[in-house]
Amino acid sequence: MPPLNEKQSVVDAERPSGLGDQANNVLQKYPWLEWLIPVALCAAMLGQLPFSVRQLSQTADEATHLYSGYRYLKCGDLTLSLEHPPLAKVIAAAPLLAMNFAVNCAPFKGTDLQQAFAGLTWLYSQNWPAALSSARMAVSVFTVGLCLLVWITARRMFGLTTAIVAGLLLIFEPNVLAHGSLIMTDVPVTCMLLFAVLGFYLWVRQRTILFFLLTALAMGLTLLAKDSGVVVVPILGALAIADALAQPEGVRPKWQLALRNLLAVALISVLALGIVWAGYGMRFGAYPAGAQLQDPRPTAPSASQRVLLKLGDRHLLPQAYLEGFARTSAISNQSSVAFVAGKTYLHAPWFSTPFNFLIRNTAAMLAMIFGGRIRNSDHVSAAPP
Repeated sequence: MPPLNEKQSVVDAERPSGLGDQANNVLQKYPWLEWLIPVALCAAMLGQLPFSVRQLSQTADEATHLYSGYRYLKCGDLTLSLEHPPLAKVIAAAPLLAMNFAVNCAPFKGTDLQQAFAGLTWLYSQNWPAALSSARMAVSVFTVGLCLLVWITARRMFGLTTAIVAGLLLIFEPNVLAHGSLIMTDVPVTCMLLFAVLGFYLWVRQRTILFFLLTALAMGLTLLAKDSGVVVVPILGALAIADALAQPEGVRPKWQLALRNLLAVALISVLALGIVWAGYGMRFGAYPAGAQLQDPRPTAPSASQRVLLKLGDRHLLPQAYLEGFARTSAISNQSSVAFVAGKTYLHAPWFSTPFNFLIRNTAAMLAMIFGGRIRNSDHVSAAPP
């Protein structure tokens, strides 16, 4: 009579395997079939975007962004819409080159309101339906890229099941579907920021030149997507320290590992600045002829703006990039009025941040957050003393 464990193994071998086991066997035999899943997710995302934007008229900033990107491609001009770097605007305006729209290449000098009217006048004097639809489909590449990056990141970090769930949550996320095809900068900076985090994750795992340069490229594109993309620098710095602390005790102390990772982040940042210069045409001036953006400011109202002025004096970054940062910080310093739940407050109330978090997240995302917390608390309470 065979032993009990041997008899059980015979029974398990004779039992028909489930669909999950069969799928795993197929994927192990043909690994390339796994890529059909992200292809299907990206196709589903790309198929939904045209239907969502068909219900949306031209939003406030799209005309300005499109006009700014087209002027850069046709004239090399960066004096319009300085508040946002050119990456998303250039990608959106690229299909319009084939349409050969007329454009005034003189450097722009005017207020934000005049800037908005200039963009609207230019757009609606052209074949605007074709221009808007083409530009929106072009900028959708960032949304599809975000879908692919979410899949790769989740697959490498957490496994196949998590990657499928993350991809499904993303392609049906209302915020992403609503903004994914708009000529804006939110989805592009999200896509590029995740690209940088993934590149750094791959580098700390293998430490090859390819992943190092890939991270530098991703960081540079993040900085070119939106001014707030500068958060990529402290994010990678925090990840560098966390990676060192997570390493087991070895020959080198952890502070040396952290220092090595931080030096790598510093070098990545230097290379990323080269990408920023390339995005601004490898020139300091915002206009090819060297036209001034505006009258020089007599004083800098904040410490951050004083730093930006010093960087501009030393030509360490392009003038348009620094001016965009200065304008953004000036707006954030001057505008403290908050509109929350139908009421206007002179100063943002304490509950504005959690309230905005709740209304901007879907029920599925909130269920996952609270479900994860409940599950973790159950594990803690069930743990043996």
